[in-house]
Amino acid sequence: MKRFLLILFLLGWLLTYSQPAVAIDDRILILPPSLHTSSKAGDVGWLWDRSVTLYRQAVLQSEPISQQEQLALWTGDTLRIDFFDVDAALEWGQQFEADVVVLLEWNSVGDGPITTVSMQRFDLWSGEISGPVEQPTLELAVATLEQERFVFNTDFTPVDQLLLDAGLPESAYSPPSFGEGLDAVHDYAHKTRSYPPDALIQGMVGTADVQVTVSSAGVPVDVKLQRVTPKYQDFEAAFEKALWAVKYSPARWQGEVVNAVLIQRIRMTPVP
Repeated sequence: MKRFLLILFLLGWLLTYSQPAVAIDDRILILPPSLHTSSKAGDVGWLWDRSVTLYRQAVLQSEPISQQEQLALWTGDTLRIDFFDVDAALEWGQQFEADVVVLLEWNSVGDGPITTVSMQRFDLWSGEISGPVEQPTLELAVATLEQERFVFNTDFTPVDQLLLDAGLPESAYSPPSFGEGLDAVHDYAHKTRSYPPDALIQGMVGTADVQVTVSSAGVPVDVKLQRVTPKYQDFEAAFEKALWAVKYSPARWQGEVVNAVLIQRIRMTPVP
């Protein structure tokens, strides 16, 4: 009987305190960009480096394979992959144990600047093929190819530049926002009694410059506190707790909900 009760206790403890499963990032192989036949050969290193960085910084649940790891397997030689050579791309994906393979091709007039970027994506697990897509810039190409996971308004994907590159008006983008207004964080701190006690007694006001990555479903997936004042009053913990808990409205790009970074200065005051 005691053993049976112990088993029930352990099962109850596991159900109560077990953590939800954490999404695993896709291992993404971004192969060196190829040149369109009408373009003159040039240095593709910048575009390759930029694409890897862009996936790392602005595509959710992505773990791009570094150029160094790729070059090590290729014994230091830069591999040239034809944009339409799917079989070769998939073979390299298997060698690198990748989940996804991305192919790029860029075009220019002669040896001039890039005029278009084409991309396609192969999921080695599901066999799904996305693309090819063609856009005037790499950032727009990635945004089109990775619609569900691309994050607008990061340091690498400023919305003003994306709108300019796409030839769209400012009204084509609406940023994410607090679902219950700018006072949501303030209200949450008082409702949950998480306002720093010492600061509350002294009547101190807390201010924070924040960056919250809000998913297309209106859920926070990353919270960054850029600057919190005053310091040493536990305001940082209070702000972070509230930012993870409050409701958000997602951003929209040409009418469609998207992932985006909310950049805002917020405050909480001692008066509820």
